[in-house]
Amino acid sequence: MKIDRLIGILSILLQEEKTTAPELAERFEVSRRTINRDIEDLCKAGIPIKTAQGTGGGISIMDGYRMDRTILSSKDMQMILAGLRSLDSVSGSRYYSQLMEKIQTGSSEFISGRDSMLIDLSSWYKGSLAPKIEVIQSAIENRRIIRFKYYAPSGESNRRVEPYYLVFQWSSWYVWGWCLERKDYRLFKLNRMDCVVETDRGFLCRDVPMPDLSNEKIFPGGIKVKALFTPNMKWRLVEEFGPNCFTETDDGRLLFSADYTDMENLVTWLMTFEAKVEVLEPEEVRDIIRRNADRGNNKNLWRIRKMRLDGFGLFVDDMAKMIRFYKDVLGFEIKEEENTSNVYLVKDGTLFLLYGRNDFEKMTNRRYEYIKGLNGHSEIALYVDTFEEVDEAYKKAVENGATSVLEPELEPWGQRTCYIADPEGNLIEIGSWNKPYEEKDLEGV
Repeated sequence: MKIDRLIGILSILLQEEKTTAPELAERFEVSRRTINRDIEDLCKAGIPIKTAQGTGGGISIMDGYRMDRTILSSKDMQMILAGLRSLDSVSGSRYYSQLMEKIQTGSSEFISGRDSMLIDLSSWYKGSLAPKIEVIQSAIENRRIIRFKYYAPSGESNRRVEPYYLVFQWSSWYVWGWCLERKDYRLFKLNRMDCVVETDRGFLCRDVPMPDLSNEKIFPGGIKVKALFTPNMKWRLVEEFGPNCFTETDDGRLLFSADYTDMENLVTWLMTFEAKVEVLEPEEVRDIIRRNADRGNNKNLWRIRKMRLDGFGLFVDDMAKMIRFYKDVLGFEIKEEENTSNVYLVKDGTLFLLYGRNDFEKMTNRRYEYIKGLNGHSEIALYVDTFEEVDEAYKKAVENGATSVLEPELEPWGQRTCYIADPEGNLIEIGSWNKPYEEKDLEGV
């Protein structure tokens, strides 16, 4: 980008006595004509640059007007480089590091071994984040609308957005822009975005307000919680809420107080502490936790009820074929390549795992016997909202290579269901109670 190049040229001129247009052109990988235009733009900006032709000539800042070449100290440059490298951690390239390398003067202070700060802004989702960031950056630069599918607690939706800022906040990446569907500025979390596309439709830049990123705005409180924690839970409270979230009582316990946004998340979080927390308020939270504890007749049963379903998996023989089936036929959002050894996918809040048999045998250091043909020992159950969707899903799956086990039929208990099998014989049920998923388990089914 031109602004990066102008900054780079200025930095070189501040740190070197003289340089030449061919040297700058080679360093920034542009034509000599482009460098000449850049020098002209710097002059227009008030930088007193002089050029000299012939032997011993070159480009330099005029004598008597040279700025302090130490305006950026070695420490300053190290901090800048650390920041740029942190952007590389999510960009999927070395663009920003290469930019700094171009404007360095070869000082030993910039040797990587002398770096004192390493920043990695990537996450477990780096593989999926980098392409999204690249698309959004391009759309911001080109002033083009982006289109994507968005998954929010309220449901799924298709959005078109004029993107203005990429934001890194609360350990996650967001895009701030004007939503054409909501006719307002919105903050979208990249991890919840899918199928991000830069469209051909441009837009005129608005008078964009800066996003309000305060915790009060994004995570409004409303639930006042007070609880007493045992002293050995201090590390968790400090890690999750900071050292000022509690006071120590006379008996050594930790009096915790905070504002919480969501009741369900609050209860789930408190229950992870088991007997190490006593909830003081609100009373509603105390009642919920008490009812859960009362379900067990003894301490051991209570501990068993604390065990949570994390997920389920299939041990597979042909990973490529199984990935294609679950991605292309059943619509699972699998991002891994077909040559991977295992797939970790969160499907509707539950971990779904495809694990290569050979890798599992190596890990456990033993061999196993595997069922051939249709596997009648277990099933995977999928739900759709209507009877019609059962028939449609069954037809589509069979047409795309699934093995038919049971055609759709209405069962005496009121459920319409069918069965298919994946390429390795695992049974898959597709069923419906002819009502939305959220209502299927309500009383009166």
